[in-house]
Amino acid sequence: MLGALALLAKPAAIPLPAILLFAAWSHGRTVPLRRAALWLIPLAAIGTIAFVLGVAAQVTQGGVAPWFGGTPLETLQILPWIAWRYVRLVFAPFDLVHGVHPAAVGVWSDERLLWPAAALVAVALLVVRACLLRRERWLAAVWFFGMLLPVMQAIPMINLFADRYLYVALPGALWLIADTVDAAARRRGAA
Repeated sequence: MLGALALLAKPAAIPLPAILLFAAWSHGRTVPLRRAALWLIPLAAIGTIAFVLGVAAQVTQGGVAPWFGGTPLETLQILPWIAWRYVRLVFAPFDLVHGVHPAAVGVWSDERLLWPAAALVAVALLVVRACLLRRERWLAAVWFFGMLLPVMQAIPMINLFADRYLYVALPGALWLIADTVDAAARRRGAA
């Protein structure tokens, strides 16, 4: 019920059914994955309805362009900048903005594409390493990046890019950081 209300209240909750299915895989020891998937069908249906209604409402109500810069290619080029900004805000929440549509990247060699992409690869390697040590950590990583998909327009919802959207994804990042630091501290304490 709460998931359905979240889906109808905020487009950022659209990835919730998929994240809950992932939670069943990463944490579910008693409920088979197939049964969890069946239980999530109604929530996924509500999410699909919310997605379609949101896009239709934006189109008919004069919403902003569905892709940053206007095309999927231009969105792909600016996604590293947007994703890196959200990752950076987890650790350094300064220079917050209310809403920004980043300027399109003109060429693939633009530093607004290359530097954030390199930083994201480095962070991804650290996250994968941490998650390989404990299966449950994958849920934290999936939560963080999954909840950012609508905001970054990887799922083309018509939202303004704004730092306040980090609040939905932040629990995943904080959980992953806290669990990794806690495990390291316990190992040092036990030695």
